[in-house]
Amino acid sequence: MLDFESIRKNSIGEARFLGYPTNPDLPLLADVSARPVEDIVDRSLAMSAAVSAGFGFEKRLALEWLERENLMSFVAQSELDFLRSDDADPSSLLQCQVEGLNAFAWALSFVDEMPFYLFCPDDLVKHFPDFNDMESSERFRGAAKLRPMEDIVSTLDAAYCIHWSWAEQDVHQRDLPDTDMEPYMIVERRRALEWILSGEDWDNVSLDT
Repeated sequence: MLDFESIRKNSIGEARFLGYPTNPDLPLLADVSARPVEDIVDRSLAMSAAVSAGFGFEKRLALEWLERENLMSFVAQSELDFLRSDDADPSSLLQCQVEGLNAFAWALSFVDEMPFYLFCPDDLVKHFPDFNDMESSERFRGAAKLRPMEDIVSTLDAAYCIHWSWAEQDVHQRDLPDTDMEPYMIVERRRALEWILSGEDWDNVSLDT
């Protein structure tokens, strides 16, 4: 049984450590359950191909790889729209989702730590298939191991509290703490973790604060 009050206490402590205001009245997470690990792995792989295309990998090849690996059903509609478009420019939206990939890699035990004040590691891409070689998903699937539920819930709760802080500071036009953190780091990590613990479609994941 998860102790959601204790988890929230730790989340508030982390937000304060980073210099962010906190809200004791934010609702606690409750009644959470993780999707099947196979679905999390498949979504991670699908998004990795879309993100690679967002950084300039050839869309045609990304779609070819997704078809070959039977992952088309795990591609978000927003990603599919980009992959099937004629737009030759990189996608800043998909580039931001690299932090969602970071969260998936952490949740599946490829990344040891995911401090909120640091960007994703430079070598994050090495954990995913090498699209330049059209590497299969076999290596990634064989190494993936879902973290304990308490770790995922605790990290999501901390992301929720910090996301509220960002939104609150923005509404009241207050200065943010002097850190390297960018809003998309929190938003995209939270989106990935919320998806893991919900039944929502990727493009409809609730990120209310």
